[in-house]
Formats: sequence, C-alpha cells, structure tokens
Amino acid sequence: MVELIMMILLGRHIGQMASAQGQTPWHWQLRMVLLWVFLEFLGITLVAQLIGLTPDTEPTLNLVLLLTIPGIACGFGGYLLTRYRLEQLEG
Repeated sequence: MVELIMMILLGRHIGQMASAQGQTPWHWQLRMVLLWVFLEFLGITLVAQLIGLTPDTEPTLNLVLLLTIPGIACGFGGYLLTRYRLEQLEG
C-alpha cells in the first residue's frame, strides 16, 4: 500500500516535470511505473536469494518486512532514474 501511494505521488511529480519541459507526461509516468515494478521485483528477488529462501520457507512478518523494505528502496530507484533522465533533457 505504501508503494502505491508513493508511486502515485511521485508519478504526479514526474508528470509535472515532463510538462514543464514540453514532454508528454504519460510517457514518463509509464516509464517510471515500469521501472519501479521491475526494480522492486529485482530487489526482492536478490534479497531472497542472498538470505537463501526456498519455496518451503514459511512466510513470517519479519521475512515479509525483510523482503519489502529493499523492494521499495529498489523501486524508488525507478523514480530516481526517470527523474535523472528528465533532468538530462533540460540541459
């Protein structure tokens, strides 16, 4: 739920940045969402492999938090990459 709220708020910001530069906002918002989802999945997968999870592992609250926090951090990287690319178009 937290990542959805972050994605909506940050997507609005990306749209405003794109509009200010004469770009189509939906293109950059879609790019941000796709990067967010891909990088979040990648972060969760990498952490799961690093701690040695198997399909037989029981999901506990600690385990879910352990996987969710790096996933959100990696997903936020999708916003940062999109913002960086938009800022490059400026100059």
